[in-house]
Amino acid sequence: MRGRALQESPVTTDHNPLDQAIERCAQEPIQIPGSIQPQGFLLTVDDSTLRVLQASENVDRWFGLPASEILGQSFAELVSADFDLRGQLDYLPEADVFPFHIGDVRLRQGAPDQPPLRVLAHRHDQVLILEFEPSQKADGVYKGDYYPLVRAFVSSLHQATSIEELLLHSVRQIKRITGFGRVKAYRFDSEGNGTVLAESVDPGYPSYLGLSFPASDIPRQARELYRINLDVQTRTACELLASVLSLQLESRESHERTRTLLDLRERIVRMLAAMADHDSVSLGLLEQPEVLLAFAGANGAAIISAERCDLIGETPTAAQVNALVHWLGRRGDEVIFHTDNVGRDIEELPELASRVGGILAVAISQLHSHYLVWFRPEQARLVNWAGQPEKAISPQGHLSPRHSFDRWQEEVRGFSAPWDSLVIDGVLELRMAVLGIVLRKAEELAQLTGELKRSNKELEAFSYSVSHDLRAPLRHIAGYTELLNEIEGEHLSERGRRFLSHIDEAARFAGSLVDNLLNFSQMGRSALRLADSSSPITRGATSSGLSLHCQSSSGIRRS
Repeated sequence: MRGRALQESPVTTDHNPLDQAIERCAQEPIQIPGSIQPQGFLLTVDDSTLRVLQASENVDRWFGLPASEILGQSFAELVSADFDLRGQLDYLPEADVFPFHIGDVRLRQGAPDQPPLRVLAHRHDQVLILEFEPSQKADGVYKGDYYPLVRAFVSSLHQATSIEELLLHSVRQIKRITGFGRVKAYRFDSEGNGTVLAESVDPGYPSYLGLSFPASDIPRQARELYRINLDVQTRTACELLASVLSLQLESRESHERTRTLLDLRERIVRMLAAMADHDSVSLGLLEQPEVLLAFAGANGAAIISAERCDLIGETPTAAQVNALVHWLGRRGDEVIFHTDNVGRDIEELPELASRVGGILAVAISQLHSHYLVWFRPEQARLVNWAGQPEKAISPQGHLSPRHSFDRWQEEVRGFSAPWDSLVIDGVLELRMAVLGIVLRKAEELAQLTGELKRSNKELEAFSYSVSHDLRAPLRHIAGYTELLNEIEGEHLSERGRRFLSHIDEAARFAGSLVDNLLNFSQMGRSALRLADSSSPITRGATSSGLSLHCQSSSGIRRS
């Protein structure tokens, strides 16, 4: 076993000869080769007259006539009289664009002796396309009744407890039907690299189970075109098994997605409940640190607001997180950002890549720099390639096939676990819920502010009324006290004059309070004025040998 270490996936450029060769290979029009496979022949027939419009060049092998002599003939003249093409076409599904088996036919008398041929038909642009293939099965192909085989296959799929079991049952049954020496089930990643998840092989074949094949081995258009040369019944059975397997896989994956979605929603509800019980979103989330981390499957998280940065779990430093927030702010109006390779996608922050491998960030408010950020660590992993994945280039610039599929290990670094699309959608859902809470709190605050304004106006009106009504009686008390002192003061005892003085002081003090209350009631309707209150301070400073200089804004009037 050979191996090598890779620090980071290489960055490709258009000037790399290997990349250019792979790109040329991927653009080859192999889906429109202009030819057919040689085990049968093809005719195109006018759908209304049933006369031959086109014929493949190899029809002479079957009819003993060149293609030029076949053109223009009626289809009925080319086959045995007992085959009614018009009647068989009644069974052809109108909307089906794939070849449909409409029956078996023998060719006309005089043609080289051939076994019956299976006829597959489909329509395209008002033209009937007929494909003819031998009906006998090749050696090794399953020759029994397919219905019990398919029924047993479906039953085994229901009993499978995992996707790996489903795939293993599938490759075994397809190998049994086709007679091929090896049948594999692949999983292709986003870059087109395929990993063998299940395999069924004959003795003597090397095992590729668990090995990965680079996308350059089979370009995308070749993977889409890839078909197996089998007889119609075997091909149909394989298509049926593949359809059943596809439904089972979709069902299992849908079940897993539903369960994951329910878990995400449950955690969202718990976080929202905590946020609703606190005055701020940050405080609510800090009450549920485990839920916040489990929600995104992260090892660390950061809650960033305009005035603070709270870190939870395994995170970069606060300075690095703030630098990340500034970087996110420069990206424009993007609400969410995620990467499974920080070093590749955030080249401006190399220190950040040394601390984490993946980042998922969502903006609660870009205007006020409110963000939620989750962090995942780097996960170094070994990829078992089937041979060294790089291909050689010939002097003419063409790709050369790889000749060895021995296990080749590659250590991939810099990547975290990828962010699942459900988690990303869940984060966006959490953002909308948080915005809903913020909006509700803002509405509650606006309602409370309105109530306070109404209460203040009522209090001002009440204060004005009370102070205005009390001024006259207090002035009367002060005035009559003064008159009483002037008129009867000489006849009062010392004790009486003292009592009269107390009444006068109390009345004047009460009057001062009422005046202050009246001024307070008018404060909301009056402009602010500066009053010089620095004289006592200035005198004290001067007596201590200090000099004071006071300055006020010119926009505020002085009283």
